[in-house]
Amino acid sequence: MSIADRVRSARRARRISIAELAGRIGVSSNQISKYESGHNSISAGLLWSIASALQTPIEYFFPEPERGAPAVETETGDARAQLVAAFDRIADPALRDHLVALALALADRNG
Repeated sequence: MSIADRVRSARRARRISIAELAGRIGVSSNQISKYESGHNSISAGLLWSIASALQTPIEYFFPEPERGAPAVETETGDARAQLVAAFDRIADPALRDHLVALALALADRNG
């Protein structure tokens, strides 16, 4: 299942219309349709916004690694996993939005 398929599946599972999701993340309904059909790619930042709007862990949108595929270890792997786990424990959507905004601002400043 592709990321686009997973976005559509998560949206439908939560009974959220295309228009409602579009409003939550600040894009047009047409754009959501293009994302879900795979015609337009979804940036990492937008995927975070979609995950937050759908109250879905970001990991849901990524396919499981193939059996037998070597695991890729990085120095930041543990920190990334801790950050995602902490983010998932934040129940307040407004606080999640603030955390995403902070992370994006820090990344822009550093990048």
